[in-house]
Amino acid sequence: MKVDTDAVEEIAKTLYIQALKVLPDDIKEGFQRLDANETDATGKAVLATMIENIEVAEGTDNLLCQDTGLPIYNVTIGRGVEVDGYALKEAIRRGVERATARVSAAVFRRSPDHADERAHLLRARGAGHLPRLQRAAG
Repeated sequence: MKVDTDAVEEIAKTLYIQALKVLPDDIKEGFQRLDANETDATGKAVLATMIENIEVAEGTDNLLCQDTGLPIYNVTIGRGVEVDGYALKEAIRRGVERATARVSAAVFRRSPDHADERAHLLRARGAGHLPRLQRAAG
């Protein structure tokens, strides 16, 4: 069996976009637990901002965070698989590049200059420097 590098590229792209836009339920539940147990006013404000940003980002198909970080792919190759390591690495790199280009285009398309704006950073709330995503009017 030979590895289909076109399929690897597409999967790498899809996984990266998903990682940038979807937070697992157990993590979201963890934020809710932290918020429920937090007693410090600043801490509660920070957590409330984070929780709201997650809800708005997911509700508007936007990024959870503009800092996309560095993707790490763990690849497991079974027995009897023919793979060119360099071609595999390049397929993953191309997938990430395509994902980044797609996500960047979506962010720019949603700039405040566009009438179909769904979400943008309006002002800081709580801790003073943490941005808060809000739905734009219109």
